Amino acid sequence: MSGASVIPDLRLVVVLAALLGSAAIVGRAARLDTARAVLTAGVRAAAQLAAVSTVIVVVLHAWSTTTAFALLMFLVATVTSARRIGSHPSAAWAGLGIGAGVGGPLALILLSGVVPATPIAVVPIVGILIGGAMAVTSVAGRHSVCALRTKVGVYEG
Repeated sequence: MSGASVIPDLRLVVVLAALLGSAAIVGRAARLDTARAVLTAGVRAAAQLAAVSTVIVVVLHAWSTTTAFALLMFLVATVTSARRIGSHPSAAWAGLGIGAGVGGPLALILLSGVVPATPIAVVPIVGILIGGAMAVTSVAGRHSVCALRTKVGVYEG
């Protein structure tokens, strides 16, 4: 096994099964009645991680798929932020806020050479920037919409 990656072979399956089984046994011994939930959650988590790993391998294969994946992350963040802001018409502008929060820092990071311009380096950086910008946009949007609703007279004046 190389130091940079995990090779999914029988040893990994055995270790994960042992850890999952021991968690279920400890829960049962403590009379928590969570053994089934622990086993179900563990199997589901392993399946989800396997699926995500497969997607990431495909995404990191070429710049075209990396770019498409970054755009998909941006779209999901925009829709999520707009949904969190609410049904106010200004929620549609969430993508502009997220884009502004991502574009400048990403350009600076890549153009300065701080992070190499390779798919394996760009995907996590873009994900971090989009996640942070989405959180800020959602909170600021909710606060702004609340202020607009509660202080209508002040804004109209």
